[in-house]
Amino acid sequence: MPEFEKRVAFIVNVLFVGLIVAVVLVVLRFVVPCTLPFVIGFLIAFLLKPITTFITRNTTFRRKPVALLVITLFYLAITTIALTLFAVLFSQLGRLLGSLPELYSEGLEPALDQLNALVYDLLGWLTPSAATHLESLSGMLMDTLKNTVADLSAAAVGWVTSAIKGLPMFLTTLIFTVISSILISADYNKVSSFLLRQLPMRYRHMVLDAKDFLFGSLLRMLKAYVIIMAITMVELAIGLWALGVELYIAIAGIIALLDILPLIGTGGILIPWAIIELSRGNYFLGAGLLVLLGVVTLVRQFIEPKIVGNQIGLHPIVTIAAMYCGLRLFGFLGLILAPLTVILIKYLNDSGKVQFYH
Repeated sequence: MPEFEKRVAFIVNVLFVGLIVAVVLVVLRFVVPCTLPFVIGFLIAFLLKPITTFITRNTTFRRKPVALLVITLFYLAITTIALTLFAVLFSQLGRLLGSLPELYSEGLEPALDQLNALVYDLLGWLTPSAATHLESLSGMLMDTLKNTVADLSAAAVGWVTSAIKGLPMFLTTLIFTVISSILISADYNKVSSFLLRQLPMRYRHMVLDAKDFLFGSLLRMLKAYVIIMAITMVELAIGLWALGVELYIAIAGIIALLDILPLIGTGGILIPWAIIELSRGNYFLGAGLLVLLGVVTLVRQFIEPKIVGNQIGLHPIVTIAAMYCGLRLFGFLGLILAPLTVILIKYLNDSGKVQFYH
């Protein structure tokens, strides 16, 4: 009988866990997309609240106009930075596209001619059978290269098409996020008090404690990524200096800053740069940039879980597992939110407020 009860208890536990997973998936699939602009707006208002509180405590201005001023300046700063980055990006892209014919005629075409001459010289030294096999291998390599280029082009076209299709929804979400953050920031105390009153009394203190803990953890996580960015900048500066690049400190700082962005990163700068240098015949600099990219990437993969884990109090294995799952499920945002979620679960469990594990 006890064995039967254990099996029943096991089945009940499995069903309970499955129910929780199903509820979470439904929430993530249907609820989160509908509430995302308002959640992000609330988070922005929450992050800007200390600045608003500091100004109102040290001046005679009322809270609402100060909150509106702070969030307006915040969006102006974000817009200025984004427009500056896009202007620099499109300017550099225009210069690169304009120099492509020159790069091909002066770099890539001579290199292909030299390779072709080398192959023909090699064919002259080989037996007819070996020459035939080499020509066949060369043809296969060229076909593979053409197919790869075609596949990459098709993938790029598909990515651009998907991005264009998703642009209206992205802009709509962005507009609602901005509007909601402004409205919530203007009446933050009323909104937060209303949300808090919807919770049972026994959960209110737990939510407030979790909020304070998460805010501190977020600051520590930002500190961790500043440390990682500084290490990346030092590595890049040393590597670029060794390669004889001018203005190596400024270039290293810009690349380290862009390394935070998921769609650019260090590789998004160093790989095109290396390709351009190799096509120009600057093999030392081109190969050196690729080696530098490998070193920076390897070091980051090693130090990121450790530094982030030390700052937020998680074991590196748990940190890297949370970051990987968050990245796979929710993209770049999940890379930050997943470790914070694990931290919150650990805090609630260790403080005895809830019991998730032993």
